Amino acid sequence: MKKCLLIIFSLVAGITVSAQCDSRLVEKAASQSGTDALYIRDFKVKLEEGTMNRPSPVGRFQVYLNKGIHYRFNVANAAEFEGEAILQLYDRSRLIGSTYDTGKKIDKKMFDYLCEKNGNYQVLMSFREGKSGCAAAVMSMMLSDTITAKSQLTANYNGEMEKLYIGIDNELNIAATDIPGGSLEVSISRGTIEGNNGRYIARVTHKGIVTIKVIARDKTGKVNEMDSISFQVTDIPLPMAAIDGIFGTTVYKRDIEKLDEIILQYPVDVGKQISTITEFTVSDEKSPGRGVISYSHRITPSQKSLLNSLNPGERFMIRDVYVRGPDGGLHRLEPVTYYIE
Repeated sequence: MKKCLLIIFSLVAGITVSAQCDSRLVEKAASQSGTDALYIRDFKVKLEEGTMNRPSPVGRFQVYLNKGIHYRFNVANAAEFEGEAILQLYDRSRLIGSTYDTGKKIDKKMFDYLCEKNGNYQVLMSFREGKSGCAAAVMSMMLSDTITAKSQLTANYNGEMEKLYIGIDNELNIAATDIPGGSLEVSISRGTIEGNNGRYIARVTHKGIVTIKVIARDKTGKVNEMDSISFQVTDIPLPMAAIDGIFGTTVYKRDIEKLDEIILQYPVDVGKQISTITEFTVSDEKSPGRGVISYSHRITPSQKSLLNSLNPGERFMIRDVYVRGPDGGLHRLEPVTYYIE
């Protein structure tokens, strides 16, 4: 008998960029995905036009993709804006998919990607020629190519179990195929799970192993299929610090006076700010053991003065970033290095 039940783990993370677009754009993008596409998540950006003194802004999101799954990405633009959106998918620094063919100058508005390995990937959204724009994009999973892929999703490529995290809403996509008019019964061994239409939220409170069980019934109520998947429950991983949300490696000298704060980005979508920065240090490469301390998340005038003293090509470091986590403990984050340009 063909396996028809899918439990797709899709914890996602993203950075909220500017304002959010109208929800009708998400519906438009989702409708263009195709009848065999299962919605996983959306990305919304509203970006201002780039200028001579300020490069064109880019919306950056982090997503977790599963090996062997056929994904589809597509975009929809707001008609009242001139900008045409470009969505690009990166594996670290390697471009692996784009809605715009720069060589042929063709705007495809969508592309498919058959994932080769489990892991975190980056989605970048911008607008052609740096124009202002408002757009929504949708990431979907193609059901027709994945109805036998569930067994590949219980462990990642390191052989470890997928994780659920304590204290946040863990988003899961659960779907069944070939059961017209049927229904799903979803339960979890510890904690709670709720949702419908393929999208479910699991909440867990204690470390250990939990199992999510799914029963698919046909329209008469008869059990058509049963399946389950186990997850390891653990604490939320520590975030990464970034100056003013710049997750690249370059800070422009002309922008130093406009720098404001240190932003935290988690490798999973926590849904809200759950950690507080208590202090951080800015130091240059000539005196890495010394530096200027801020006792909050704000960049101080003294720290800006240090950055202004650096020449293009020189490096500086954001280090000794201490955060108060949701567990009440104090944690030191990994340092981050930038170049002045």
